[in-house]
Amino acid sequence: MKNLKMRSEPLRNSVFILIGIFLFLACGEKKKPEKIIARVGNAVLTQSQLEKALASDRYKRKFKEEFVRQWVETELLYKKAVDENIVADSLFNEILTESKKELAAALLISKLFGEKKFKFSAKEILDYYNKNLSEFLAPFDGYVLNIAKFSSQNDAILFRKEMLENKWNKAKNKFKGKTSLVSLVTNSLLYKYQIQPAKLLRVVEKLSPGVVSIVIQTEPGIFTVVQMIDSITKNKPIPSKYIKNEIEERLRIYKTKQNYHKFINSLYEEYSVQLKRDSL
Repeated sequence: MKNLKMRSEPLRNSVFILIGIFLFLACGEKKKPEKIIARVGNAVLTQSQLEKALASDRYKRKFKEEFVRQWVETELLYKKAVDENIVADSLFNEILTESKKELAAALLISKLFGEKKFKFSAKEILDYYNKNLSEFLAPFDGYVLNIAKFSSQNDAILFRKEMLENKWNKAKNKFKGKTSLVSLVTNSLLYKYQIQPAKLLRVVEKLSPGVVSIVIQTEPGIFTVVQMIDSITKNKPIPSKYIKNEIEERLRIYKTKQNYHKFINSLYEEYSVQLKRDSL
């Protein structure tokens, strides 16, 4: 018995040590309390809630102070509404019921269609473009341009030289990391009113497709090189290659609407909808 007791003593000590280590690690793993930005009674707005809200489409254009102020005001008004028994009012509950239905429906549509990614073939894009040509008429005269702007006149001159020798893409790749490079746009469709300053527009209007301009000082300290790719005529179809992204977006919306209507029709059958047309 004595030997058994002596052997059990170290074992018990080891268990206590392991428990101590476990508790220490468990305490160390506890999350730090969230930073509270605002409090109204028992309601709190935390740092993570604020960041999540400001990252959403609904609030992304709001400033933090504006959002926090609005949150506080909403909580104050809600608490007063509770005190005034507004939440027990029949009208409130009718609106709440309808709002729940609309919110649930919106979330379902978002889940089913909002995240769906479409991949369109070149033929699908072109077919949609040709079938809906009237939607792609140019509203104004314009140009498709390559434009490079530099804060260094010397770099602008070197860029133009590179363009003349090795084409736009090679020049673009070679100068992409230059600190003097202010902006670089490729195959950009710009209508005349969008081409600023007027000095730049006058130069563009004299260019032929493929021709590269001289270096132009378009504003103090900014030196521009422009290449005319194509001209666009008002009320004429814009060539599909210049508006591929717009065509794809319209096609995506069209496909989403098609899928939505198919889904709604399936729900009519699933839930046995009955409509009395004569009473409408």
